[in-house]
Amino acid sequence: MPVTPRGFLAPARGLCYTWAVDALRTYAVVDLETTGLDPAAGDHICEIAIVRLRGGEVQEAFETLVNPQRSIPAEVQAMTKISSEMVRGAPAFAQIATQVVKLLANATPVAHNAAFDLSFLDAELRACGAPLLAGPVLDTLALARRCFPGKGHSLRELNKALRLGASAAHRARADVETTIALLQRCEQELARTGRASHEALLEIAGLVPVRAERGRAWLPLSLARALDAGGEVRMAYRARSGDITTRVVKPLRLEAAQNRVYLVAYCKLRGAERTFRTDRIIQAEPCAESKPGLAGRTPWPTSGGRTW
Repeated sequence: MPVTPRGFLAPARGLCYTWAVDALRTYAVVDLETTGLDPAAGDHICEIAIVRLRGGEVQEAFETLVNPQRSIPAEVQAMTKISSEMVRGAPAFAQIATQVVKLLANATPVAHNAAFDLSFLDAELRACGAPLLAGPVLDTLALARRCFPGKGHSLRELNKALRLGASAAHRARADVETTIALLQRCEQELARTGRASHEALLEIAGLVPVRAERGRAWLPLSLARALDAGGEVRMAYRARSGDITTRVVKPLRLEAAQNRVYLVAYCKLRGAERTFRTDRIIQAEPCAESKPGLAGRTPWPTSGGRTW
């Protein structure tokens, strides 16, 4: 009898999704549970799940608890039901790094609020000397904000509002399944506007790595272009409070400090230069460019809200 490597799950037989976009493209959908919100403050991954799909069919599925080598705060235990006792015998991230890199390679990685997951993956991969992701990465949070502007955009809110039928559990594998269902629904919505191509998805919700003097940041594609060539973008930014504001900025440079990367930009809302944490940038698009096929929609919600 073949032995399944630790953490690997047999692909679910018959489990298949119908894509409106490039049926032969491989996606690697990933979700993490973490001990907190900030890897620069010493938080670590405590659970990871990755599902690879090609042509809508599940090819590989990987799920494991991860020993964060620190205690899990009570509020995180209450939310995820993952206790310090549960992860005590789990592998450290360094022990699964090779598997994680392999599963995310030669595919388009997908995550919900991808900048958050990417900040943790970058930190963990860098700490153990593993190769960093090359990108681009597709963010279903940005896609959902474009396709369904009048709704809350956490996975749980979208699961309920769109009747995705996924589990409401706050665990990595459950959230991966919800993300897959959400990606499918967003692609179907964009197909009705005539924008259902892989390139269009990346224009709306693609993140690419940009190097800073020390470290790197994952930025929306249009923001990375503006930083390189000049120009203004309309940017959605999550404040420390969790509220999301929208503003027009002209990106100037990236700066690194205290293990974080910041965007320095001229902010028209404030009429002055402002500094923004790159992992809190939710979405960006060129100001002067009208997106075809979305007439009648309000792609940028004006009300504040929490993303998780």
